[in-house]
Amino acid sequence: MSLPETALPASVGPIDVQNIHGVSAPLPEGIVKFSLAGVQLKFAATTDGERLTAPARAGESRCILKVPTKKYPGLPEAEYAAMTVSKMLGIDTAICRLTSTKNIYGIDERLVSEGANVLVVERFDRLGAEHRVHMEDGAQIVGAVGERKYTMATYETMLNMIKRFSTDWRADALEGFRRMVADVLIGNGDNHLKNWSFIFPAPGVVRLSPAYDIVPTVLFAPDDRLALKMAGTYEFSKVTLRRFSPNCQFPGLGAGLDRKGDSEVGEDGPRLLA
Repeated sequence: MSLPETALPASVGPIDVQNIHGVSAPLPEGIVKFSLAGVQLKFAATTDGERLTAPARAGESRCILKVPTKKYPGLPEAEYAAMTVSKMLGIDTAICRLTSTKNIYGIDERLVSEGANVLVVERFDRLGAEHRVHMEDGAQIVGAVGERKYTMATYETMLNMIKRFSTDWRADALEGFRRMVADVLIGNGDNHLKNWSFIFPAPGVVRLSPAYDIVPTVLFAPDDRLALKMAGTYEFSKVTLRRFSPNCQFPGLGAGLDRKGDSEVGEDGPRLLA
C-alpha cells in the first residue's frame, strides 16, 4: 500500500531497537512496577506561613507539594508516615509536613479536591533565591533511562557508588544500610535509582542527599516488590538476616557489623530482618 505524499516512512523513527536485525538489547527484568509517575501530581511552591502558592516562578520554589489522588486514597498521609518512621530509624530525611488543601493557592481547586491533605516537602537543593545546590541522582550517574531505573543497578550498586563518590563515604554507607533496612520494614517498593541522589553542598564536597519519596507501596499494591535487587532478590519476604549478612561485611566498615548491632545502623535493624 502506498503512503500519501505527506506521510512519514517508518524509517524516520522512533527506532525500536528490539526490532532491528542483528541488535541484541537486554529486556528489563521483573514485572511492571507500582509507580506514582503520572498518578500523583506535584507542584513547586512558595511558602508564606501556612499559605502555599503554586506553581512557583523559576528560582522561587522552596517546597514540593504532593496532592491527593482518588486512585490511591490517603497517599500523602501514608508517605508522611513513612518519612516519619524513617526519621525515627535514624535516617536523614527531607523535612516534610501535612497541610490542609485549603492552604493551597494559585492552582485549580479541582486538582486538590481528591483528599483533605497535601504533603509539603521542603527542598534541600534550594538555599535561597540565588543559591541552588547541585544534585545528581543514581539514574543520571549510570545512564539509566525510563524503566531502567529499576534494572540497571542493585542496592549493593548504590553502596559501591557511595564509596566511590561520597567525601564521607563511611557515614553515607551507614546511612545507605539504614535505608535498606527501612525499605524492607516499611514496604517501600519504589526506591529506584532516581530516589538515590548525591548533593554537592560546597566545593569538593559530595554527600548522599537526604532521603525523599519514601512510600509504603505495599499498602496500595500488596504484591509489590523491591524497586532494586537487594541481597539477590526483589522479594521483601526473602530479605532475611542470612541473605543480608554479606552486605554487612562491606569493605572498610569492619567485619561482623550485623552481629555487633552497631549503634550507627541501629541495634534492632539486624534482628528485625531475621
